[in-house]
Amino acid sequence: MVKLGQGDYQLHHAITKTEKTILSSFGISLEDVQVYANQIARILKTKLKEAELEDEDYEDGEICDDAY
Repeated sequence: MVKLGQGDYQLHHAITKTEKTILSSFGISLEDVQVYANQIARILKTKLKEAELEDEDYEDGEICDDAY
């Protein structure tokens, strides 16, 4: 996965034949890979936004409860 603008992530390249073979031995389809990648991208984007908000709070002089 690669990071694009605005904190978006996407798969960098298509899955190769060898990767398909390896994934299929674990019962993972190409559709599964795309679903997992989309889920990971959403999580990363959410965490990035949360981290930015925490940074803004810290810069404003607020103390985060998570720091303790």
